[in-house]
Amino acid sequence: MIDQPCGQVVLLWSMAHKYRLQPSDQQLPVLGMHCAHARAVWNVALEQANLYRRHWGPTPNAAQRQRELAEARRSS
Repeated sequence: MIDQPCGQVVLLWSMAHKYRLQPSDQQLPVLGMHCAHARAVWNVALEQANLYRRHWGPTPNAAQRQRELAEARRSS
């Protein structure tokens, strides 16, 4: 719980879900490829955020990142 200055209380909680995957032998390479792509996108976003903070100030917002991702998909 977080106490607000005006006396209101805001409840915050996060829900986590765990899923156990049992991919077939045919699905394993595709799953590995999806994981590699997700990791690559995450690393690029992290590098971009670190560069923006260091050199240019605030990081790009989610909408700007979505536009850049869409542009990268179109160009590849």
